[in-house]
Amino acid sequence: MLVLGYLSMRISAAQDGVALHPISNDIDSVVGPHIPLLPLAITAVVGCVAICALMLSVIRLTPGSAAAANIAFALVTFALAVASYTVWEFGPAIPELGEAPYSGGLFGWLRIGGRDSLTMTTALIAITSLALRPLITRRPAQVAHSATPD
Repeated sequence: MLVLGYLSMRISAAQDGVALHPISNDIDSVVGPHIPLLPLAITAVVGCVAICALMLSVIRLTPGSAAAANIAFALVTFALAVASYTVWEFGPAIPELGEAPYSGGLFGWLRIGGRDSLTMTTALIAITSLALRPLITRRPAQVAHSATPD
């Protein structure tokens, strides 16, 4: 969620035409609105890696381990997403009226990442993949035994 929040903040800032400080998220300079291709691509890769890891856990781990891993992932993700909406107030977008939209450092990354739709989608996939386990796992092939002794 931190990576997603960090990238989402950079994408939003680029579309607004500003460059952010890498750690504090303060506005460094005005660069003009543009399409941030690299952060968009990295966001897609991060989402794919998370979803693939969840699916591989269902395929490779025992049913109990896969359930524990995916449910823990979903619960932590949902808890952080709920915190992103309830702990941090929705503030004005104009810095003169209050907090800047890109501020907050690490907590800003959590706030923005928790409000991103990819976060919720990945958490739902974690739960859904457990329900789909019978469809995506293979059953071991049964070996036929002959009734006659060797």
